[in-house]
Amino acid sequence: MAMTASVMAEDRQRITGAGFDAYQGKPIKVKEFLAAVEELLERHRR
Repeated sequence: MAMTASVMAEDRQRITGAGFDAYQGKPIKVKEFLAAVEELLERHRR
């Protein structure tokens, strides 16, 4: 997961194109961040 202040559509495409499974924009919302990490962990456990 990338953590970035760049949240424009072009930035998202560049981030996922670089191989990241997800990204979290700044400022971080802790509950959303933890939920996203949990989802990624579950996805990779399967």
